[in-house]
Amino acid sequence: MKKIVYAVLAVIIVIGIIVIATVGFNVDVIYSNHREIKVYVGKDYNIDEVKQIVNEVIPEEKVVINKVEKFNDSFIVKVNKISDEQLESLKQKISEKYEISEENRDNMITDSYIGSFRIRDLIRPYVQPIIISTVVILVYMGVRYKKIGIAKVIMQEIIVLVMAIALLLSVIAITRCPVNRAFIPAGLTVYVLSLITTNLQFTKQLENLKSKEEKKA
Repeated sequence: MKKIVYAVLAVIIVIGIIVIATVGFNVDVIYSNHREIKVYVGKDYNIDEVKQIVNEVIPEEKVVINKVEKFNDSFIVKVNKISDEQLESLKQKISEKYEISEENRDNMITDSYIGSFRIRDLIRPYVQPIIISTVVILVYMGVRYKKIGIAKVIMQEIIVLVMAIALLLSVIAITRCPVNRAFIPAGLTVYVLSLITTNLQFTKQLENLKSKEEKKA
């Protein structure tokens, strides 16, 4: 049964590597090249009304709409693709809806191009802390489970961590799940769960080993 599970996991990882190498990840709007439209309404607004206007103008594009600041008087529309005609139409509809005058429109509704955010830049701040933490954990595990074999424990832990992260990335790539703000938390969760799982396994192996030694004694 274990061999079948390992074979399935290996196939998923291989397919994931192929997908990543050929088409890459499905990066969410906030991390890809996109157009950002900032709107200062100057008064309270209903975010659902904003979404309705945006969907009318650009119905087929993926859009992210965020509130700005705590005063509920501004919002940002992020979209991968929007033509100049659609942009003008969006500005016009927003101006009409929130009574923004023609003279103030250029100041209250601005747009800009935002470049893509590379995944390597996304994970870079976490690399050094994770490496340091992993080294410390591996040393601790090697000492705690030295009866099982220091080299065996460390190598098995490294393999499990690498395989777990590779599996996560493969699943994300294959399912085309968008890489967004949940990407790092998901990776850290898998990292922690992998450590917990292997620690439980090593603890069980150590108990079995001690039990055998007691029986021999």
